[in-house]
Order: sequence, then C-alpha cells, then structure tokens
Amino acid sequence: MPTLLKDFFKFELGVKSECGCLLTEGLVGSYDSEVVLRMRKGGLVILGRSTVPELGWASSCNTKLCGLTCNPWDVRTYPGGSSSGAAVAVASGAVPIAHASDGGSSTRAPAATKGSSAQADARTRERRTGCGRSQCRYMSCHLAVTRTVRDTTDDARCAERPRDRRPSSRTQTRAAFHGGARTRATPLEDRQLVKAPDGGRVDPEIAASVEATGRLLESMGHRVEETVLLISGED
Repeated sequence: MPTLLKDFFKFELGVKSECGCLLTEGLVGSYDSEVVLRMRKGGLVILGRSTVPELGWASSCNTKLCGLTCNPWDVRTYPGGSSSGAAVAVASGAVPIAHASDGGSSTRAPAATKGSSAQADARTRERRTGCGRSQCRYMSCHLAVTRTVRDTTDDARCAERPRDRRPSSRTQTRAAFHGGARTRATPLEDRQLVKAPDGGRVDPEIAASVEATGRLLESMGHRVEETVLLISGED
C-alpha cells in the first residue's frame, strides 16, 4: 500500500529528510529508522515525504523550504500540525494512509480538521526511534493518519513493538486489539473541558462540538462530567 513518511527526522537510507527547515536542507539519511523498517514489514511502500512545520514546532505549515500547505477542504485555512502534509495527503485521496507522529496533538489536530482517523498511540506499544538521547522521544509516538478506524488499528498492529524489559512495555494479541474497534467499549469516565484554563474566550463552535461529543459518549454508555484545569495560563 502506498504511503508517505513524515519529514521529521525519521531517516530512510539515501533519502533526504529536511524537516521543513533551511538549516537541515539537503540532509540525507545514513540508515533506515525503525519506523521505516516496520512500515515496510507491514506492506507499506514509501513514495516520499509529507510536509511539516519548520522543525515540527507549529500548528500551521508554511515554510521557506516547502511553501504553504493548505487544507484541501478549504484552501483559505491551515491543515493543523505538525503532521500537516500527512493529513492533507489522506484527505485529498493522494494516499490511503500516511505516517504521522504525535507529542501534543500533532496527529489528532490535523486529522480533525479534515475528517480523517487518527489516534495518539499508548506508550506501551509506541515506536520510539530517531530522537537519540533527546527527552522528546518520551513525549511523542508514531502511528498514522488514515481514512477509517479499521485502517488505524491495522497500522497499530504493524507499529506494536516486541515486549522488552521496561516497566511500561506490554503487548496485546492482534486479535484482541484489532477486534476492539468492532466491539462495544467498557463504560468509561470521561472529563469534558469547555473552559479555557487562562479564562480566555472559547469559540462557540468549538464548545458546541465538545459538548456534542460528550452527548455522543453518554449515548454509548459512558459517564461524562465537565471539569476545569486548575492551572494559570501564566504558569
């Protein structure tokens, strides 16, 4: 299946990996990252790179290296980030699945703006590679933007790493994980946040969308309670 690799320091031997930045323009991978190896093992064929904000640190994607990446549903708007190009490629039909990474909603945000499927994978099964000694390797995880939840669970099976000696490591049978997308979830307690921590104004459309999601979860048997974050916006 054709796919794209997020251009964010996930190296492929002999192929450029520039991270949307002039500082790293022309950088070529000297090895294949674990992410790349697992993608290939799962049957994915990497056609190229998807665009990212400069060094991945933004929620919009407009770089001097690659130019502006627009939302295919409305080119006047941004696609979100930092997995910008991945979500655009899937939403536009260029590829059915595209590699993405998520540290603070970098996969979920762009998928949400384009009606795609995405999730931030648990630390217990994530693909931690390519960050060397940087602490960012403990913040982010790697999965994909897809068109359906089924495809997301299929990719997660490819992503799952073998059990190791770390306390956070665990595995789950493929049948159990894949079947979870087709079975009714155990009732959960969910916290719904509709007020900004700093007291700022929340767009009514966003608040309405959050509340609608809460009602949907309640209709599925989950318990939803409104909450607030007890932090200052200046902290």
